[in-house]
Amino acid sequence: MYFTDEAIEELHGDFLKTSFQYKEILLSYTWLQLNSAEAVEYKNQGFVTRFRVLKRCIDNIYRICPPKNLKPLDSDLLYDLMINLHSFIFNTFGCLDNLAWILVKEKNFDIKDPKKIGLGPANKELWKYLSSNFKEILERLRGWFDRLENFRHALAHRIPIQIANHVFTLQETQLRQKLEQNSQEARQQLDCNEAKKMDDEIDALGKFYPIMTHSFMEQSLQISFHEHVIQSWTAIVEIAENFLKELKN
Repeated sequence: MYFTDEAIEELHGDFLKTSFQYKEILLSYTWLQLNSAEAVEYKNQGFVTRFRVLKRCIDNIYRICPPKNLKPLDSDLLYDLMINLHSFIFNTFGCLDNLAWILVKEKNFDIKDPKKIGLGPANKELWKYLSSNFKEILERLRGWFDRLENFRHALAHRIPIQIANHVFTLQETQLRQKLEQNSQEARQQLDCNEAKKMDDEIDALGKFYPIMTHSFMEQSLQISFHEHVIQSWTAIVEIAENFLKELKN
C-alpha cells in the first residue's frame, strides 16, 4: 500500500474538512460587498464559480480513486480522474488570478500589464501594494506556488498529467509481452474469446500508485495527487480567508 493506515486516516479527515471550509468561504464571498462592477464579476463569475469547481473536483477524485485504492483503474475511470485533476489544477491557478483581479479593480491599483496581475511571488508589481502580513502568507506558500505553476504550465503548453496506473515488476513486464503476443495471435485467428482472456490477464498485471507527473523526458515532479489536491485546497482557503482582511486595508 502506498499510504500507511495513519496517512489514509489523515487524508480522510482532511477531505471531510473541505465541506465545512467550502460552506464558510462560499458564504463569506457570496455576501462580500464590492464597489467595482468589474471586481464583482471577478468575484461571482470568477472566484466563486472556480471555488465550486474545486470542491466538486476533490469530491470526484476521492470517489473515483480513494487513497486506499490498490488496483489499476479501468480506462474510463482513469480518464475521469485525469479530467478532474486537469480541471482542479487549472481552476486553482484561476482562483488566485481572480482574487488578484478583484484586488486590482477594487483598489484601482496602477498596473498596466495584465500579465503582471497575480498573487504568486513572481508578481512583484502587485506585491508592492500588499500588506506585510499577506505577503508573509504568500511567501510561506512559495514552494506550493512553484509546484502548482510547474503542473499548470506543463498541462497548458506541453505534456498533460500522467497517472502511475500500472507499475510493473520485471517479471510482469516479461509476462505482459508474452500475453500481448498471444492476444495478437488470437485476434489473427479470429478467436475473440481467447483474445479477451489474454487482455483481461494483461489488465490484472501491475500495481497502482496514486502518483501524478507530466513529462518523463523532463524528469518532472512525481507527487501524490491525493495530497496535492488537499494541500492546494488548504492553501486556497487560507489565502481566501486572509484576502478578505487584505481588502479592508
